[in-house]
Amino acid sequence: MLSLKIQLEKIRQSLSLHTLLLTSNLLVPCQNLTFALSLLLCEIFHKLVELIVLNSKLYGDNLKNIFGHRGLPNIYGENTLESINKAFEYCDYVETDVRLTKDNNLILFHDPNIGEKLIRDMTIKEIDIALKDNSVNDITLTSRGQIRGKVNFEIKTDTLEDSGVDVLFQKMLGILDKDDIVSSFHWKAIQSFKSLFNCRYGIIFDKEEQIYEAQSLSNHDSELFFMIQHNLIDSRIFDLPKDKTVLWTVNSEDDFKRYMEMDIYGIVTDIPDTMQLYRK
Repeated sequence: MLSLKIQLEKIRQSLSLHTLLLTSNLLVPCQNLTFALSLLLCEIFHKLVELIVLNSKLYGDNLKNIFGHRGLPNIYGENTLESINKAFEYCDYVETDVRLTKDNNLILFHDPNIGEKLIRDMTIKEIDIALKDNSVNDITLTSRGQIRGKVNFEIKTDTLEDSGVDVLFQKMLGILDKDDIVSSFHWKAIQSFKSLFNCRYGIIFDKEEQIYEAQSLSNHDSELFFMIQHNLIDSRIFDLPKDKTVLWTVNSEDDFKRYMEMDIYGIVTDIPDTMQLYRK
């Protein structure tokens, strides 16, 4: 019902220009008014057909999951607990980033630094002082109960030494739920810890040359997920199992509709509130 209301509101807004055209034509000869009425009726018919399609099985049969990228970033900001939990109104998973602080706390944060200082070199207290728009409590992950739905945790290791990577993954083992996905650009760490995970796990990549290595890994690990930058999509990628493929980050509605038909596991988007309109 919520989706239908949103779609009707979109139609109402899109018709406003034609309503204005009709109103203006009331001041001109009758034949122009007839033309304006015809134009308006054609547009109404077009929009009604589009609405029927959006709510039919023509779209969305093959798409299993929508992932909200860092929550609802355009409304509530990114990677806050509020944004993540609000996103579940529109999506199946939320993708969020996890980093390790100097005092071995987990925070939901994409960038490696705040200002000129690396997260790995900052304590929770220092991060709280450095944050301008949020309290550190809004982004600190202490238990799985803080998040009310399924999560794709992207483990950020880019600034950590090997010992820090081990600490980060060990701490995540106490957080993960069986329905979650844990993923990383650090393929070696995923491979090292996969036997300890109680959930799905995957590797992230955004370079064409990584496709072939991913295919090799797929041949030896049927449980491995593949989080792929969507611009890499071509026929070669789908030597990978579609039911283990997630594309990121898709914000074009045309791309989203096209990918929906590919029978993949999921699509990551910054606008799950909009993209969910294209599901059956």
